[in-house]
Amino acid sequence: MTDKTNFGKYIRELRLTRGVSKVDLCEGICGKVTYQYYEDGSCYPPLLIRKRLLDRLGASEDNRIVLVDSDEYQRCTDYFELIDCIEDKDINECYYLLSDIRESVANLKGKEKQVAEQMLIGAEAEIKRVLEKNVDSQIYKIILDYSIKNFEIGSANILRHSVLASEEYYYLLMYYIYIWKEMKANKEYENKENVLKDVIILMKMIDNAFLSEEIKEKFISSLKWLYGEVHDHSNENINRECEEADYIMKETVINLGDIHKSPKIVCDIDFIKNKMDELGYTPKMLSESGVSERELKRILSKKVKPTRMTMKIILEYFENVEGL
Repeated sequence: MTDKTNFGKYIRELRLTRGVSKVDLCEGICGKVTYQYYEDGSCYPPLLIRKRLLDRLGASEDNRIVLVDSDEYQRCTDYFELIDCIEDKDINECYYLLSDIRESVANLKGKEKQVAEQMLIGAEAEIKRVLEKNVDSQIYKIILDYSIKNFEIGSANILRHSVLASEEYYYLLMYYIYIWKEMKANKEYENKENVLKDVIILMKMIDNAFLSEEIKEKFISSLKWLYGEVHDHSNENINRECEEADYIMKETVINLGDIHKSPKIVCDIDFIKNKMDELGYTPKMLSESGVSERELKRILSKKVKPTRMTMKIILEYFENVEGL
């Protein structure tokens, strides 16, 4: 794998198998011409560039890091030790290792130095988040700028066709989580709807990304929590855009396979059907409850499980009708 010709063949085959363009793959990592040299076998990418490209393509763990010399090996071992120290909450050792890594990458140049800087700032942010409980959204904005230029709330739509590595998705996730925490702390919710829409886009992106199922599940679970947090702070007179975002989010969760059939689900659906028959209601009439006619039809056909929120809305609606 250390042979540049073999590496070129490997990454080209992997890229074509994934259906990813050269431009999308190398965005924020290296230039298109440079990447072409890698595929042609004209030159061999340095460690951090190599790792990032392979990570974006979902290469196997064995092929993501190919160790070719002692300097690269040391940078890798120090970085993985740093991750372990963060998990062990050993703050002194964390900063000691961070200093060692900074020294080891000091002589890097060009794009590899940029990837190294992103990695180091990301590690420092993680130390502050886990050990010092002191981090703000802007540090993740700085980290993201290495991969995605001029990124801000409401611009997630530009990422729809992007190919990102797991750590880049992690930075995006943390950016939105801390943006929301700051909005909540300051009681400034003017960007609430943009956060909702961006979170939905990220859910879809992660579902289609070349990530392990375990990482996907972890990231999407956090995004669903964030969506719920933001959505719960929406006022009662929620506007149409937010309603559409809510519907898309539910559809996304369904498509992610988050809904599973069970006897309890069937019972809930049968209960809704029986109540509708008793009241002489059609899905269109029941949509007055706030649940869309399309979603109701999917629920009644047992294609999806009604969420707790959906069931709560329907039950409260039935109670109000019967109370009239």
